[in-house]
Amino acid sequence: MRGRGDRFDFAFRELTQNGIQQYRMRYILAKLTQHIEERAWGSPTYSQLEHYTDKSVHVEHILPQTPTPAVRDGFDRPDEYDDFVIRLGNLTLLEKTINTSVSNRAYAEKAPGYRQSSFLLTKSLVELPKVGANTQLNRAVADLIQFDDWTSETITRRQEMLTALARKVWNMPTASKEAEQ
Repeated sequence: MRGRGDRFDFAFRELTQNGIQQYRMRYILAKLTQHIEERAWGSPTYSQLEHYTDKSVHVEHILPQTPTPAVRDGFDRPDEYDDFVIRLGNLTLLEKTINTSVSNRAYAEKAPGYRQSSFLLTKSLVELPKVGANTQLNRAVADLIQFDDWTSETITRRQEMLTALARKVWNMPTASKEAEQ
């Protein structure tokens, strides 16, 4: 496993929707989301992967797949829009009812919908949940990042964050452990 860490990181840093089958991308997003939920709530309810792969849960493109001209032109790298829209860092799970209401809007317009999501990984895009001090919920979301806007840099940062989260989900040794051993 130690020898595979670099390849694992590289694969997740470069992961796009075009690189794998859609059901696998959904599975990856489901496992990442499930991991945060299980850590936060510690309830067997969240251990059922079907809860995250159900037809009532959509794979949401934060930067829309079918943008309005204003959304495309407002992106900091409009020439690379199509490359960023398919990256793992631009994807999240979102309830169907919320997804249909946020559709192809800009990030600032979608933010209220993300805040309403029951998925902590999605909610954390706009607001890091916090309850009390040093609670199970706070520890579960401690490594997540909240974003004020949605640019090529934030998509890249989120992809890095999801790569680090994937290491935990799939029990890959951390870089520091690899160096020590």
